[in-house]
Amino acid sequence: MKSVFFLLLGIISSLFSFTPLLAFSFAPSDSVIWQGQTGMKRLILRWHTSIQKSFPVVILQPESYYSVPDTGIATLNGDSISVSCKRSGMGFNGFFSKRGAQLQGQASLGDSKVLFSLHRVSKIMDISTPQDPKPPFPYQIENVHFSNKDSSIRFGATVTVPDKSKKNPVVILVSGTGPQDRDGTMARHKMFWILADHLSRKGIAVLRMDDRGVGETTGNYITATTADFAADVKTAIEYLKLRKDIDPKQIGLIGHSEGGIVISLVTASSPDVAFMVSLAGVGLSGLEVTITQNDALLRKSRLSEEHIEKFNELFKIWFTTVRDNASAADLDTKIKDAFASWKATQDRELLSKMNLLEYKGDNFTQRYVRQAITPWYRYMIQYDPARVVTRITVPVLALNGDKDLMVLGKENLASFDKYLKEGGNKDYKTVLLPGLNHLFQHCKTCTNEEELELEETFSPEALQIISNWISQHLTSGK
Repeated sequence: MKSVFFLLLGIISSLFSFTPLLAFSFAPSDSVIWQGQTGMKRLILRWHTSIQKSFPVVILQPESYYSVPDTGIATLNGDSISVSCKRSGMGFNGFFSKRGAQLQGQASLGDSKVLFSLHRVSKIMDISTPQDPKPPFPYQIENVHFSNKDSSIRFGATVTVPDKSKKNPVVILVSGTGPQDRDGTMARHKMFWILADHLSRKGIAVLRMDDRGVGETTGNYITATTADFAADVKTAIEYLKLRKDIDPKQIGLIGHSEGGIVISLVTASSPDVAFMVSLAGVGLSGLEVTITQNDALLRKSRLSEEHIEKFNELFKIWFTTVRDNASAADLDTKIKDAFASWKATQDRELLSKMNLLEYKGDNFTQRYVRQAITPWYRYMIQYDPARVVTRITVPVLALNGDKDLMVLGKENLASFDKYLKEGGNKDYKTVLLPGLNHLFQHCKTCTNEEELELEETFSPEALQIISNWISQHLTSGK
């Protein structure tokens, strides 16, 4: 899924079944829209304002496996309504209440049956989560803009300031892989909005900004590398240093996933960073995190152990080839040659079962090549924490969930611990949180798909650990 640290999205998505969510609009002014939400699922109905006992209706369950609108027939019988769609099998049976202001009933799709309470809306509403911040807000909210030194990129951001009358400590929130908005929206959860609200209610100012090419920020995300994202953070630091309501000696960084590498790069090279917090951040090398991540994802699939071992074998060859030839102009050829050499040593029957023979294998390889030859991937696979984390001397907090499939908690925290210790850092803390996934949600199956279904956006325990640790370091004057 977008925005999570997928280092081999094209490959892994070919092994799993992902259904894209397609955006749509109910534009006609002569129609009415009914919408309801139960948990993390929405039901949307639309029909013409002039209706008879039987009339056409458009029905949509955006968070279901059939996530596109379908047209069916609705039948009215007094206050009751029944909707059925032959193509998708979606249906709804319910009744109007509260003098027609509410529509209650059960939606069905396949074996799934969910109760909904719908109300009329003027437009399709985004999904809401229980943790979404609600007013009153005991802090000032400002939408701001600032540019880098050569004015080639203009950043759009939101700053939340607890007390405008004094200099506030501040943190900059740094997103992970994939273009994200300032709220850190992933799997329909606004992770950074909730984190910013929590911290600013604790007296800490927060800056969160749109990534390159997203929202109000200009630039091209696709052509950027992790080093470019680090430069963006340094631009944000320079902006904050000019504000009268910010303490320039108390600027901290919080990075999620790949953002953990970004803030490590900045903290290791900038004297302006007072502390950093890594959230599911990458502590391993680019090669190591790619290998461990893909192994974890494969083991959540329905592949046999034999197939998993063979895919891991191939992936390791590919990843190592890219790392060792990252600057090569003919990297695409080297990847294809590596695949051909590996395939020549494999059992043909096994390759057939793995869909790696003839054109299927070539297409499979080409999907990886398209990603591997990008500037971002070439940079990432060469990342070496021994050259970066050992140079971090300010206080560090590193949190990971033990159910994280993207950035394995135990392994990445151990790497942070190793290199911080080697560098002589005396003030750092690593915490492995039980039962949490990559987005710091309590999970059951802990798959990427489940993130879409969970109502929790950010573990309250994790939020408290973060704010407590920062507050302790602010009051100690470190």
